[in-house]
Amino acid sequence: MTHEDLIEAIAGTQDRTAFRQLFDHFAPRLKSYLLRLGADPAMAEDVAQEAMVIVWRKAASFDRRQAGASTWIFTIARNKRIDRLRRERRPELDPDDPGLVPAAEPAPDRQLQDDEARTRIAAAMRALPDEQADLVRRAFFDDESHSRIAEERGLPLGTVKSRIRLALTRLRHEMKDYE
Repeated sequence: MTHEDLIEAIAGTQDRTAFRQLFDHFAPRLKSYLLRLGADPAMAEDVAQEAMVIVWRKAASFDRRQAGASTWIFTIARNKRIDRLRRERRPELDPDDPGLVPAAEPAPDRQLQDDEARTRIAAAMRALPDEQADLVRRAFFDDESHSRIAEERGLPLGTVKSRIRLALTRLRHEMKDYE
């Protein structure tokens, strides 16, 4: 049986023998892989076992048309390692991990569209009465809660909300022609 067949046997009938064969084959390889990525031995062992538990639980989600068994299993282990590092907030992430590569610069036409959108939004914000522009800026650009704005401005919460809603309606009207 291939590794793919073993996973499908686990998915179909929860075949413990198939899982044991997969575990015996992949667990040591996962541990070595994780050690090469910089995990300490205890973490490598834990993550390898967690990955294999996920293989057992999620075997039904495996699709051999999308990936081979080893690719699928190693991806699970890599993702578990990243999750563990995030939880522990440890800085030793794999710099070659494709998930950590910065996004590509936007295409020039997209950059032009974004610049035009920023210009239109800034103009629409300037067209608002000062108080409404201030409320929108604080709520959406400074990420302040409506209740905090109400408290600082000495206004009822409902008033702050309705003024923001009115300002957003005006902004929407100003931006309606923009795609």
